Amino acid sequence: MENEVTYQKNQIIFDSVPYTCPVCFGRGIVDNGFYNCIGQYGISTSTSPETCRSCGGTGIVWGKILRDEG
Repeated sequence: MENEVTYQKNQIIFDSVPYTCPVCFGRGIVDNGFYNCIGQYGISTSTSPETCRSCGGTGIVWGKILRDEG
């Protein structure tokens, strides 16, 4: 029983924290052909920007930080 209490007291908890998307820099969109790029050249024929796949167009990605409850 005492070991169980000690384990709960020294429990490590991860908190979710929002960060600015490092791919689109928080804009939610990337340049045309960004994901279809071969070397230096994009192969897309569209002229409109694309939705960022890393953040889903929100401009935010979620990370985890360690919080020690001890």
